[in-house]
Amino acid sequence: MMVKSSFFYVVGVLFFLLPIVVFGQRKRSESRMVRMHSKGIPADSSVRSVNFDLHYGAHQPVGLLNSRFGDFKSAGFGVFYKMQQNWLIGIDADYFFGKLVKEDSILKNLKTADGNIISSDGQFGEIKLYGRGYFVGATIGKLLPFRTHIKNTGLRILFKAGYFQHRIKILGDADLYPLSETYKRGYDRLTSGFSIGQSISYFHMSSNRLLNYTIGFEFLEGFTQGRRVINFDTGKSGLDKRIDVLVG
Repeated sequence: MMVKSSFFYVVGVLFFLLPIVVFGQRKRSESRMVRMHSKGIPADSSVRSVNFDLHYGAHQPVGLLNSRFGDFKSAGFGVFYKMQQNWLIGIDADYFFGKLVKEDSILKNLKTADGNIISSDGQFGEIKLYGRGYFVGATIGKLLPFRTHIKNTGLRILFKAGYFQHRIKILGDADLYPLSETYKRGYDRLTSGFSIGQSISYFHMSSNRLLNYTIGFEFLEGFTQGRRVINFDTGKSGLDKRIDVLVG
């Protein structure tokens, strides 16, 4: 399986940064209490907090999903509550977008022998295919500090459950009647269903509240089903059940 360069880039950055952020923390004598004005957080005391996440990632499809799409980028947000015992609960949402569609034969019945599509005015039409998807769900997890005197920074382990959907986005000229909004549904391979996910990451909460970040790996497994009664290009049912996996 060929993993795209963007995924290798993210993994490389991860392994470069982790030793720095883990071993570059202050020693015990330097980190007992760090304050900025009146808003400092005691490093040796676990605190309750509401955290707002903005995140970006690169994901590689695995298995059935890899036969349909190439790599995805993702952008999303989350909100989670950190308890004093370092338990975490929250909600999470991600939007996935990719430029490579491997299952590009879906429009073969609409193309001429030389691979072109003719528009309503007899001219060649232009068609582009993209991968699109999203996940929304709830999360629960635990923060495991690396050091007993730095209790708000450490290894963050999360489990999530929710709804995952993906499809092929078809963009074409407006005068291509066979690919009007109504007929696109017969080709877009809309798929969705229940999904679960796991993530493991380094979570840093700054004592002065100015520098807070996390970086790590994520896995998403979707127990999905096609949502189109029939696929126009094959003439067969589009209600197939699948297991779709993303590693990011």
